[in-house]
Amino acid sequence: MATVGFVINPMSGKDVRRIVSSATTIDNQEKANIAERAAYTLRSFGEEHKIVLMPDGYDLADRVLNRFTHHGLENCELCDMKIDENHGDTTKFVKKLREEGCGLFIVMGGDGTSRAAAKEIGDVPLIPISTGTNNVYPQHTEGTVVGLAAAAILGGWVKPEDACERSKRIEVYINGEFVDIALIDAVISSHLYVGSKAIWEIESMNAVFAAQAHPASIGFSALAGAVDVVLPEDDKGLFIGLTAEKKEYLASIAAGRIESFGLTEKEIVPVGGSIKRIMDMEGIVAVDGERERRFHKGDTLELKLTRNGPMKVNVNKTVALAQKAGMFKVR
Repeated sequence: MATVGFVINPMSGKDVRRIVSSATTIDNQEKANIAERAAYTLRSFGEEHKIVLMPDGYDLADRVLNRFTHHGLENCELCDMKIDENHGDTTKFVKKLREEGCGLFIVMGGDGTSRAAAKEIGDVPLIPISTGTNNVYPQHTEGTVVGLAAAAILGGWVKPEDACERSKRIEVYINGEFVDIALIDAVISSHLYVGSKAIWEIESMNAVFAAQAHPASIGFSALAGAVDVVLPEDDKGLFIGLTAEKKEYLASIAAGRIESFGLTEKEIVPVGGSIKRIMDMEGIVAVDGERERRFHKGDTLELKLTRNGPMKVNVNKTVALAQKAGMFKVR
């Protein structure tokens, strides 16, 4: 019997970008429905894996747990932990369960929620489900299929090393001190205050470093994607300097919102490489769309690309491998 950790972020998809764009909203009822479908499917394959839910300030996990109990799902519980109602809760939850031997995490939220989990997840397989804003790292995946992939890995039908792909990440250093990570992009912004966390004004952006970039993405990695394509499996990233004085490219930085911009520089950065700058201004580094780290004029900012990210489950590949292994034959 293995433990499955569920993170269901009640705040994902509710930031300021919902106001300034026409993005789709996934409400908490649908998040609960997705979690239920994943759990019911997982349990349909016979093994009573323990399900542990991360508590939250909106009592969403409590409601999901009550529904699990009502439908006869046993061995489900809320994690006993103090919450602060921020991304740090996800990091603490993942760290606690990883240390207790958790076999797999299902994380429902946006890029920021996946980033918070990634800080402490180590080599435990991660299935990220998109329920946030402008997501690139987590995918819109049917809960039933998530449950199939989880059952395949936890039931031993598919080995984690065959199911997972090691993600890239951008490591942020200020004056040589490691301060944060991004899974998709780090944006250097002239904004001096963290404020609402979410960043959306292209005029304030000085540069973007993207671990992956595609013009079909929605968000700031799309700025890099308008210049060049960088896939998750590519052992490289892309750094671009931005200017509003030239209109060379167009990018979809939010749902239904296309912005024009120009380049001051472009650099392909290999895995293991970095961008290092002595800053000539004060500002903020936004990681995966959220303003997190302030720097000062004269600080040395380094953005390093590594393969130290999570073991992300390729859901469709995992289910296909499970079929070949005979998981779907009635026994």
